[in-house]
Amino acid sequence: MSNQLVKLKELELMEVNFDGDLIMVVRVKETGKIYAGINWITQALGLTKGQHDNEVKKVKKDFVLSKGASNLTLPTKGGKQNAFVIELDFLPLWLAKISITPDMINNKMDAVNKLIDYQTRAKDVLAQAFLGKQKEWNLQREVGKVDRKRMTSSIQEYVPNINKYTYSNYTDMVFYSI
Repeated sequence: MSNQLVKLKELELMEVNFDGDLIMVVRVKETGKIYAGINWITQALGLTKGQHDNEVKKVKKDFVLSKGASNLTLPTKGGKQNAFVIELDFLPLWLAKISITPDMINNKMDAVNKLIDYQTRAKDVLAQAFLGKQKEWNLQREVGKVDRKRMTSSIQEYVPNINKYTYSNYTDMVFYSI
């Protein structure tokens, strides 16, 4: 099914290629929410069944992550099966919380390197969500300052003998009409 959209009555399924790994992604038509299959992600990371089971337990127990997790019944090659999934919005947070253990470092360095790559990308997504908005807001604020300065200078220049009360009325008219 790789990168082909499969439309069902309630769901849309797609296997997404992420750095050579196939990750199952599901969109629930009713809510529009998009989920990633935790099983596919832990397999792509090279985690063992025990590590996978531990991650599922941690997500279910975590106060925040549990709000973005769900069980969905998905059609698979073996028939319909329950899949534990996580909303895409929660995915970077979950990835950031996966611990790299000494055992992983000693025995599964490929999994460690892949997890570091995933977590670095998760960090970038989270940083962009916060810092990107801040940069955009700061830019708009600076543009607004320049515009206001230009307008108030024009009022001072072209309205002769302006008193404080009249000046504030003019500036209010300019700023609130924008």
